Amino acid sequence: MNKSFYLAALALFPLLTLAATAVTISNIVVESKTRGDVSDDMVRSNMTLQIGGEFSPEQLSEDIKKLYATRQFDDIEAKVDPDGADQVVILLTITPKPVIGKIIFKGNSLISSRKLRNQLDQKENVVLDEKQLAKDLESLYDLYRNKGYYDTVIKQNVQRLEDSHQVNVEYSVEEKARYKTRGVDIIGNLEFSDRELRRVMDTDVSVWGYVFPVGYFDDLALQTDVDKLGEAYQNRGYLDFRVDRVERFYNDDNDKIYLTIYIEEGGRYHVDSVTISGNTEFETNILAPLTTSQSGDVYSKERENRDVSAITDKYNRHGYLDCYVRVTRDVDSAANTVAITYGISEGRPYTIRDINISGNHVTKDNVIRRELKILPGDLGNSSKIEASKTSIQNLGYFESVDVTPLSTEEFDKKDLSIKVEEKLTGQLLFGAGFSSTDNLLGTVEVSQSNFDIKNFPSFRGGGQRFRLRAQLGSSRSDFVLSFTEPWLFDRPLRFDGEAWKRETTSNREYDQESVGFSTSLTRKMKRRFWRHSVGYRLEEIDINDFDLDFTPAFVRVEEGSELVSAFSLGFIRDHRDRQLFTSSGSRLSIRTELQGEFMGSYTNLYKLTLSGNKYYPIFKRSVLKLSGEIAQVQNVSGDEPRIFDRFFAGGARSIRGFKEREVGPVDPNNEEPIGGESMLLASAEVTMPIYQKTVFGAVFVDTGNVWEGATDWDPGELNIGIGTGLRLFLPIGAIQLDYGWPVSREYRHLGSGGRFHFNLGYNF
Repeated sequence: MNKSFYLAALALFPLLTLAATAVTISNIVVESKTRGDVSDDMVRSNMTLQIGGEFSPEQLSEDIKKLYATRQFDDIEAKVDPDGADQVVILLTITPKPVIGKIIFKGNSLISSRKLRNQLDQKENVVLDEKQLAKDLESLYDLYRNKGYYDTVIKQNVQRLEDSHQVNVEYSVEEKARYKTRGVDIIGNLEFSDRELRRVMDTDVSVWGYVFPVGYFDDLALQTDVDKLGEAYQNRGYLDFRVDRVERFYNDDNDKIYLTIYIEEGGRYHVDSVTISGNTEFETNILAPLTTSQSGDVYSKERENRDVSAITDKYNRHGYLDCYVRVTRDVDSAANTVAITYGISEGRPYTIRDINISGNHVTKDNVIRRELKILPGDLGNSSKIEASKTSIQNLGYFESVDVTPLSTEEFDKKDLSIKVEEKLTGQLLFGAGFSSTDNLLGTVEVSQSNFDIKNFPSFRGGGQRFRLRAQLGSSRSDFVLSFTEPWLFDRPLRFDGEAWKRETTSNREYDQESVGFSTSLTRKMKRRFWRHSVGYRLEEIDINDFDLDFTPAFVRVEEGSELVSAFSLGFIRDHRDRQLFTSSGSRLSIRTELQGEFMGSYTNLYKLTLSGNKYYPIFKRSVLKLSGEIAQVQNVSGDEPRIFDRFFAGGARSIRGFKEREVGPVDPNNEEPIGGESMLLASAEVTMPIYQKTVFGAVFVDTGNVWEGATDWDPGELNIGIGTGLRLFLPIGAIQLDYGWPVSREYRHLGSGGRFHFNLGYNF
C-alpha cells in the first residue's frame, strides 16, 4: 500500500473525536496531480461514503483500499476538513496511473506490426497495467517461438511523455532466422543406441515438418537436451559423462540445420556404501529401508533422487517442514566407485496455526477451505499441503495457486498462506458447426462453472455449476438446463440436476422427441479415486412420423409416446492425471439402470454398462489410449425394450469406418437398423503432438458389434475399422477429422469402402 494512505490515516486521527457524534459529509472533492482527467463519478462509485451521508474514518480507510484495488491510481491522498459544527469535506488528491498513448514496434519484418499488436491485451488509450505489460511481452515471445523464431530478442520500453499523463510503449524486436532440423547425429555413444538417446531429446527431425510449419531448431531446447543426456548417463552410472561439442551445419539456402553431437561416456561407477547422518528423530534402521541405493549397485542419479524424496517425505509427514537432505558423494575414480552420504538437517516439527487465503475476490472462502486436506492444529504434513493445492487447482477457478508455509512468532507453529489468482469462469457461447452425425448445428450456451444461486445479481463465487444450452439444426434440436451443487448441505455430496427437450430427425425411418429430467447424488468412497452415485430419470419419449418405405414393421408398432421411469446406480474410479490432454491413468465406470412398471415405466427392464479408458504415455509425448465398453439391456417382464432403449454402433463415436448406427441387426426386408440388446466395443488410439497443444495426429483401430439378444455376445463376431485422423484445438473451437476403413465385416449389409468422420465446431 502506498505510504500516502498511512499519512492520510494519521491525518484522520483528530477527527476520531468527531466520530462520537453524527458528522455529515457536505462534499467530496476529487483533484488530480497530473493533467489526466479523473472522473468524480468513477471515484465516488467505488466509495461507500457519499455526500449527505454520515462520515466514518474507518469507512474512509476501506474506501481508499477499494480505490487502490481498481488499479486505476498510483497514489491517493485523503484530507478531511471541518465544514461547520457537524459537517466535513473530504478532499481526495489522486495520481492516476498513466494512459497508454501509442504502442510502437521497431525492427520487425518477419511478423507484421498488426499481428504483433493483436497479441497484446494492453491497448492504446487504456490505463497502463504493469502486470499485464509483462504478460504481453511473453505473448510476443510466444508468437515468435510458435513460428520457429526461437532466438528472437524483444525489448520493452515504457516512455513517459513530459507534461502529460500518457506513456508510449515501444517494442524493439531483433529478429533471428529460423532453421528446420534435418539431421541429428550422435558420435561416441556405446552404452545407449542412437534411437534411445533421440527418445530422450526434444531436438529431432520432425516427420510432420516436411508437411507443416513445425520442427524448427530451438537452441534453448538443445541446451536442455544436453542436460537430459547427462541425466540419462548418470542414471546408468556414468558420472564422468560430458558433451564434448556440438557442430552445426547449414544448407546453402540457410533454412535447414544439421547437428552432430560429440560425447564422452567415461567409466561406469558402482555404489561403494550408503550412509545416513544427522538423524535424531528417526533411527537409522527406520530410514535405511527408504533408500533404494545399495552397496554394489550401479550408481543411479534417479535412484538417489528418489531416496532423498523418500527421506524428506518421511520427515515432512511428521511436521518437519524445514527438513533438508544434502547428498555428499565421495568418488574414487581409480576404482570407479562412489560412497553416498545422505546428510539430514531435521529442523523441528511444526503445527499449522492459521490458514490465510488471499486473491479470491469472487470465490467465497468456504469454497476454497472445503477443499483443504489440512486444518489449523494439524501437523504440517507436506503431502496434505500438496494435496490441498492440487484439490484447489482442480476446481478450475484459478490461473494459479500458491500454497506456502510461513514462519510465525511461535517457534513451533507455521501459518499456511494460500494465494490464488482468479480467472474468468463464465462463458457465453455462440456456435455453428457441421458433423457427419448431426449435420448442420447452431449453438447458444450460457454457462458458469463458479455459480452461486444465492448471490444475486452476479450469481458467482459459490462453487456451483450452471449451464443453459440450446442447439438447433437440420436433423436435431436440443434444449438443456443443468445445475450442480458439489457440496449439498455443506457436505461432500454432489447433487446434479438436468432437464431437457430433444427432437431428432436424423434417421429416415421416424422422428423421436423426448422431454424429461434427471437427478443424481454422488459421493466419494473410502477407497481412493472411487465414487458412487444414485440417480433417477423421468422421461416421456414420443416416436412418430414413420416412413413406411423404410421403417421395419415391428418398429411401427412402437408409434406413440412411452414413459420411462428409471433408477440408476453407478460406480466410477477416476485416476487420470488430468481431464484435458490426459497422458496417463485410467477411468472405469460401472452403471446399472432399472425401469419398472411399479414406477410408471412402460416395462420392467435392467440396463448394465461397463466402460473404461486406460492411458499410456509413449514416445515424444504421444499417448496410447485403450478404450472398452460392454453393455446389455433385457426385460425382466412386460414389453420388450423399445428402440430407444436398444443399442446401435458405427460412426464417429463408436466404430469408425462404418456408417452411423448401421453396425448391428437390421430388418431383413429393407436392411434398416433395428438395434440390439447387447453390445461390445473396443478401441486403441495413439495421438501424437504435431504442433504444441493445438494440432495432434491420430491413428486408431476400432472394433465391436451389436447383437440382437441380451446374451448373444460372441467375441468371434467383431467388425474392425482402422484409420487415421487429426485433432485441432483452436480458440474458435475443436475439430476432429477421422478417416476409417472397414477391414472386417460381420454383417452383409455393411459397406466395404472407407468413410470420413468429422466434427467441426466454431465459436464466435
